[in-house]
Amino acid sequence: PLIRKCASTGKPLIMSTGAATLPEIEFALQVAREAGAKEISLLHCVLNYPTPIDHAQLGMITTLARVFPDVVIGYSDHVAPDETISSLEASMLLGACILEKHFTHDKTLPGNDHYHAMNKEDLSRFVGKAELYAELISGASKDLSKESAARLNARRSIVAKGDIKKGQTITEDNLIAKRPAHGISPINWDSVVGKEARVDIEDDTLVRWEDIV
Repeated sequence: PLIRKCASTGKPLIMSTGAATLPEIEFALQVAREAGAKEISLLHCVLNYPTPIDHAQLGMITTLARVFPDVVIGYSDHVAPDETISSLEASMLLGACILEKHFTHDKTLPGNDHYHAMNKEDLSRFVGKAELYAELISGASKDLSKESAARLNARRSIVAKGDIKKGQTITEDNLIAKRPAHGISPINWDSVVGKEARVDIEDDTLVRWEDIV
């Protein structure tokens, strides 16, 4: 009934999966959708206060993402924070898009919520690490312009291995790949092998397209 009531509001719905099996999670999703929920998030959660490190089971984040690909996956954390809240760091790197953590201004206060919560210092350190990771990960595509110097100088060109005489048919034994990438790329190796030298090509010099036919 609670899931139906929340889902019927039409607002985004966040559901913790603490102590739940995959069939129970699937049932909860079905109930929520039938009640009108459109935007649903599932938070991996272990209901231990605090959660020992070896009980955190953060790999479940990727399992939830695989089993329920049409919902947003997050993490509800009860692991006692270390220097940079490693549990949240790891969950973020595993793909958690929503992070929930108890927050307190005094970890020494009585009760079952304060001693495993984070305070403002914890949060500040974590945000710094999260920003660093976001910069390190920086998208799912690769900008090769950032490696232009390496592509030019660290990659290789086809070079003569020994003197090649004019009119000679070029074999693999006549060629070697060496840095830098200022000539014909080894990608074209098979296109060069079998060609005839148009001119004399000296040992240890670049093979150029205009030198072969």
